[in-house]
Amino acid sequence: MSTKKLHHNRHLPEEIIVQILCRLPIKPLIRFSSVSERWHSLIIEDPQFAQSHFKLASDRKTLTQRLLISTNYQLRSLDPETPSFADNDSSLSNITFHTYTNLLGSCNGLVFVDVDGYENHSLSLWNPSTRFERELPDPYFVSVANTEKVRSEFDRTGLGYVSSTDDYKIFIDAYVYSTPFQKFMEIFSSRLNSWKRIQVRGHDPPCSFRSPTTTSLGALTNEALHWFYSRVGEEEPTILAFDLAKEEFREVPFPTFDGDADDIDVNQMGVQVVSRGEGEECLCVSITRRRGGVNFMEFWVMREYGAEVGLGHSGED
Repeated sequence: MSTKKLHHNRHLPEEIIVQILCRLPIKPLIRFSSVSERWHSLIIEDPQFAQSHFKLASDRKTLTQRLLISTNYQLRSLDPETPSFADNDSSLSNITFHTYTNLLGSCNGLVFVDVDGYENHSLSLWNPSTRFERELPDPYFVSVANTEKVRSEFDRTGLGYVSSTDDYKIFIDAYVYSTPFQKFMEIFSSRLNSWKRIQVRGHDPPCSFRSPTTTSLGALTNEALHWFYSRVGEEEPTILAFDLAKEEFREVPFPTFDGDADDIDVNQMGVQVVSRGEGEECLCVSITRRRGGVNFMEFWVMREYGAEVGLGHSGED
């Protein structure tokens, strides 16, 4: 083969290079980000490349799951396959922040965080694998709180992906402690890089629901965020879902518990998403019961989304 032909073959079309890079595991991919400015921009900062890399890894079932643990000033990422958490020190290099940090949601390897969230709010989308951080513009409620010089805090938050529009969306439900008291619901579109206030459609206003005493992260499945709530003045619990594509609320059927409902601690209920293997996820409700002076937990799994008949449970008897 001639020298001229060898030289010519070294210059692959960019679309071929992108396809090759998309198939690499994350560790060598990060190393290749130092090859050139273009590769660094593509691997570290390009959201479309990140989505393509994630989708391909998901289709090939090569994704690795990580458990994120948030403390006041630190985020750690732990491998659930590790026999002991204490043996795993490769935790995002133990990323430490200079101010209070709050984890508000995660989706497809992206993390929604609030830095300096104790007194102020500085919101970011963060990719723990590439260490890339995208600072977000202030939502409307932050501007109101800053103008009135009052405190604000989150009630419900969540991050999800809408496949029909290829868009990551953030939902926040926040309080501003002004006079009179104000409540804000806002949606951030990653594609548009902007926030918008939303009006409630498809269900009673969420303010008619009793919320937990701490920020509640939405459980993400079927492109909707889910929270446990009960109506004010009622003990009957429900699962409140927010459809990220339609931007509306709806109720999801709640399990009918066995035995006496009086032994259920409604303050210890939770909604999670659990894996069923082969990339399948399902909604799960955890409840705490107290019998004979002993607390124990039950887990009810929705085998078919939205179908009450698909509910099952496991726990101590």
